[in-house]
Amino acid sequence: MTEIRPTSQSDGGTTRWLLRLFIFALTFAAFASGLSGEFVNWDDDANIVYNEGIREFDAEHVGWMFTTFHGGHYQPLSWFSLALDHAVWGLKPFGFHLTNLLLHCLASVLFFDVALILLAHGFKKKDPADCIPLHRAALIAALLFSIHPLRVESVSWVTERRDVLSGVFVMLTVLGYLRHQSWTGVGWLFFSWLMFALTLMTKASAVPLPLVLLIIDAFPLRRLQMSKHSVTIRVIEKIPYIVCSITASVLAIKAQAAAQAWQSIRQFDLASRFAALLYSLCWYPMKFLVPTKLCAFYPIPERAQLLGTSLAISAIIVIVAAIVLLLLRRKWPAVLGAAVAYALLLGPVSGIAQSGEQLVADRYGYLSLLPFAILVAAALHKIKLNSKDNPSRKSFATLLRTSMVVYLAGLFGLTVFQATTWADSLTLWNHALRVGVESNIAHVNFAEKLRELGEHRLANQHYERAAQLDPSDAKALNGMGITALRVGRPDEALRHLERAIEINPTHAKYQFNIAELYAGYGRLKDAADHYRAAIDSAPCFVQAIGRLAAVEEAAGQFAAAKATLEQGVACPNGNAGLEADLAWLLATCPEVVIRDGQRAVALATELCERTAYRDPMALSTLAVAYAESQMYDRAIATQLEAIRLASEHDDAGMLVELRRRHALFKGHQKYAPPLANPANQP
Repeated sequence: MTEIRPTSQSDGGTTRWLLRLFIFALTFAAFASGLSGEFVNWDDDANIVYNEGIREFDAEHVGWMFTTFHGGHYQPLSWFSLALDHAVWGLKPFGFHLTNLLLHCLASVLFFDVALILLAHGFKKKDPADCIPLHRAALIAALLFSIHPLRVESVSWVTERRDVLSGVFVMLTVLGYLRHQSWTGVGWLFFSWLMFALTLMTKASAVPLPLVLLIIDAFPLRRLQMSKHSVTIRVIEKIPYIVCSITASVLAIKAQAAAQAWQSIRQFDLASRFAALLYSLCWYPMKFLVPTKLCAFYPIPERAQLLGTSLAISAIIVIVAAIVLLLLRRKWPAVLGAAVAYALLLGPVSGIAQSGEQLVADRYGYLSLLPFAILVAAALHKIKLNSKDNPSRKSFATLLRTSMVVYLAGLFGLTVFQATTWADSLTLWNHALRVGVESNIAHVNFAEKLRELGEHRLANQHYERAAQLDPSDAKALNGMGITALRVGRPDEALRHLERAIEINPTHAKYQFNIAELYAGYGRLKDAADHYRAAIDSAPCFVQAIGRLAAVEEAAGQFAAAKATLEQGVACPNGNAGLEADLAWLLATCPEVVIRDGQRAVALATELCERTAYRDPMALSTLAVAYAESQMYDRAIATQLEAIRLASEHDDAGMLVELRRRHALFKGHQKYAPPLANPANQP
């Protein structure tokens, strides 16, 4: 085996560092247009915006990161990195996008080092004089990876932090393994094992990497050609990797099952899975060469379409390619190795174990296409070597190098453009629909953003189209119900909302929406039933808890309202609004047995401290609690401060009510709100 050792500063080290800086800078520039992007309504909301698990670094939150299957993934280090961003940036998208981009830049630089070592082994180069041409080849490989438009989804979509973070660990895993081959001792091997464990704690899709390392052993390292004893050693040193892969696979299966993300055989039969595999094997290399019409979601087509012409074409391409590669395996071992490595890395996301409703995804090429990037660079370097003494071949090699420069410039421009399509939800889904990828998911997510912007009629058109594409899309039906209500069609809204609940009765938000509809029309019993159903599905659904307590109070069911509020206050991270409601109920409840002045004072004091004693309504609640506890002097002083603050807001109605309460406290009277109408009890 050829021994490859790091070169010194005098024989290529300086060049290597300059190229690393160039790769980092160019990669950053290619994706910089995405730094101003927002969080999008494609898992960013659930994973970042509303995810309480990444808000702190105490034992409870860190424990959540290392035990949760949230979103159908086991990715504790990804959650940890997102929590670090939240600690630094809050919920400012810029910081999250910046971290994604910096991680991708780092992965790209590390891939340059990996490619350089693999190319050096492949071409059996150990003379420092040969370093510069290999540096150029490694640069091409790194740029084919780093500035390719297929990388945009992984970099510009904050949720895909797991892609770029695992990319760094994968590069370190392979780099450590390659360094182990060139240095005595086992330090680099232990380092590689550790990096692989961290990789799988970030994203499970790298589980085939041990098999890829065996391919690297075969070529370009040529370590499997020495002896049977050597092969045994190579397999033994893979055992820690394999143990990590098995563990990660089990956790990934559990996570997907917990999220009900697996497509069953009934939903996606074996023939469809085989067709998806063949289609995937062809789709990613095609997009690697011609990266056009990229978007956020590629739906699984109808079974007849999937098993039709596309299957036949894909099968022919895969079979012919396999035959050619096998026949030329001795002449072109690198090509066969790259193809097998590609297939292995793509395997977990190829459709064999179908998860979700996408057939393919740009992000799935993040690791799987790495072998092709090195292969293209190696081919260009080989052509250049073969053209040294042949003028015609030399002209051809020059043409190829020029074409590669133009191609890389084109990739850069496409990446800059593609990054802008992830600017916000509206742009993202409008682009997806514009490039012709029509799916119910794209229509629904586009409609959700339109509805958020108040474009209810236009949103309804997209909801309706989504329902036409998939009549069982509960999200589309729920959206149709909400937009119908917004434009004054309550009967139609009720029909759509009921259908959404019929399809997905455990969806807390759907139950909440129909409860709001019933409450708005005075059907308190029906509203309460659906609020309770929402809370059953999401026990800490704060908004539903508050609304249910209000309905129960309106019906005179004060004990039930108190129990509901107590449940909400006991939720992790609490809720200031529910604490205020509970304090008010304990201080003012018409049923004396429910009142608890001391508890009301404690809750209201905590609320005032949280608002720095600057919220007039919080202060008034504290004053009412003081009065309930017969602490009238404190009640009077606190109420006066509430009146002073309310005067700054210039709210005449509030001031009238606050002054009325102040008069009661001066007369040593407790505050008693008007009795609720117990009609139509829930």
